[in-house]
Amino acid sequence: MAKLILSLLLLTVLYALPSKAGYSIVFPATGSVLEAGYIYNITWTLTKDTPTEPAIDVILTQGPPDNLMPLMTICKDIDPTALICQFSIPTTIKSAIDYALTIGKSTANVGYSSYFTIKGVGVLAQGNNGCPNMGGHKCTDPLSPCCGIDGYCGIGPGFCDKGCDPKFSYGGTCNAKPKRKRFSTETWIFSFGSGNLLAVGMGIEEVTDEDERIVNLIAGSE
Repeated sequence: MAKLILSLLLLTVLYALPSKAGYSIVFPATGSVLEAGYIYNITWTLTKDTPTEPAIDVILTQGPPDNLMPLMTICKDIDPTALICQFSIPTTIKSAIDYALTIGKSTANVGYSSYFTIKGVGVLAQGNNGCPNMGGHKCTDPLSPCCGIDGYCGIGPGFCDKGCDPKFSYGGTCNAKPKRKRFSTETWIFSFGSGNLLAVGMGIEEVTDEDERIVNLIAGSE
């Protein structure tokens, strides 16, 4: 008999649902140009009535929208209701137009800034070879594939219709459609001397005698 391929999720299945970010960054904003050696106030607002975490980090990142790399922690473990964090820009930082900030701790609460420029060491790249407000990057994420009329990457009306620039869009086209994932689950009820155990699995083949023995061990029935 075929072996049980994937692990059983016993008793319950937890679903991770996307949540609205807890913070909206006010400054820096799109078009902001910061200079190395100066101090700036990073500011934000709360998007929820009360913070859902006691402390947050403010992190400087750089790179394409689907692969932002953390460079330095600007403020660590600060009160989210402070709504301000001082950024003393190192004199050694490189000039670039694709810096961005993240604010928060947990993934569900993290807020992202728009791309902004820092003038530091070296010459800034001439021209913008990407979607206008995306730090010189093309739209490389299939979940936000279209370079819309406002210069940002996204999907749906306002991004993939009139004004979309296919040159900077994912796959060189504005005809993108949202990708959907489909999951199938199967449920079994195993009977033991002490009662029943509910198990939920995904992509499961047949359950063998050995698999049932393993479930018995987990349930403490053997």
